[in-house]
Amino acid sequence: MAFLWKHPQSKFHMARFIDANGKRRNRSTHTTNRREAQRIAEAYEEAANKKRTVRQVRETIAELTQEITGETLTAHSLRQFADTWIMGKATVAKATLAFYKTAISKFVTFLGNRADLDMTEISRDDVTRFRNHEAETLSPKTVGHDLKCLRMLFRAAREDRIISEDPSEFVKVPKKGTVMARRPFRTQNPPVHCLRSASNSRESIEPDRMSPLDRN
Repeated sequence: MAFLWKHPQSKFHMARFIDANGKRRNRSTHTTNRREAQRIAEAYEEAANKKRTVRQVRETIAELTQEITGETLTAHSLRQFADTWIMGKATVAKATLAFYKTAISKFVTFLGNRADLDMTEISRDDVTRFRNHEAETLSPKTVGHDLKCLRMLFRAAREDRIISEDPSEFVKVPKKGTVMARRPFRTQNPPVHCLRSASNSRESIEPDRMSPLDRN
């Protein structure tokens, strides 16, 4: 049976339950109301054992929240939330705002129709594939900056309780390309006629390079 516990660094109740594969799971209920948290924990457990989709789990939690608190959880697509998030950054520097818009736009374009799904449908795999896609043509530094912007976006969604887990959290920035090893220097024996030419040149030049003392 699902039960609750409190993490010392979180004000919310955590749900602990066993999934269909016998693996222990921990999920934040994102509520301080113990009664609501217990109902959500049981919904998590039921969903995990029936292997429901993310959307079905969210619908169950939305119904529980409406029933217990009277609050309505509204769905937010990634595209909608991104637009709202960008609007909230209007006070930042123009260059910074332009960077945010570009980075988010690239991710939305990459997702295509998935950008119109509920944000809970966006997975770590989506972010990973986006990172790999960018890494094919962009520098690791640019890819890293875009990932940083996505982390800011998903962190904001998590703080607003729109998502419970950040899909970008454990997606690593690609490492800088290793410098190719230099080809070893090889001394090749020059042709005989080059050696003769060089020898003749030294003989004609060396007297001029001699110091006055050497000439006496």
